[in-house]
Amino acid sequence: MIRMNLAKLHADLCFAQGRKIEWREVAEQSEIHRVTLSKMVNQRGYNATVANVDRLCRYFKCKIEDLLTYIPDEDLAIKAEMSHKGATAKTAKAGAGAAARHGDKVKVKAPKASKSGTKSQ
Repeated sequence: MIRMNLAKLHADLCFAQGRKIEWREVAEQSEIHRVTLSKMVNQRGYNATVANVDRLCRYFKCKIEDLLTYIPDEDLAIKAEMSHKGATAKTAKAGAGAAARHGDKVKVKAPKASKSGTKSQ
């Protein structure tokens, strides 16, 4: 898996400049959408484009190896499966959280009655 060190680079830049740098500012100056940056920071295994990696290296004035780190799958403590929404941890704890959020029952909506009050034949 490729790990993005974006949060670390951001924290280092904030420290070096002695101020809080908003992600909005990073998005504007790197020309990467703020939502895309958020996904890069928060989604494990996010599939970033080479163009975005290039923009981030230019913005942070860093080498690609400062931004990306390769971690063999065997070294990962929690195995992750990829989906269209990003990586998903397959653990009992993660499953318990999903059950707590969504419950065990599936809610079915009843069909709406017609507003006119007349019966169709």
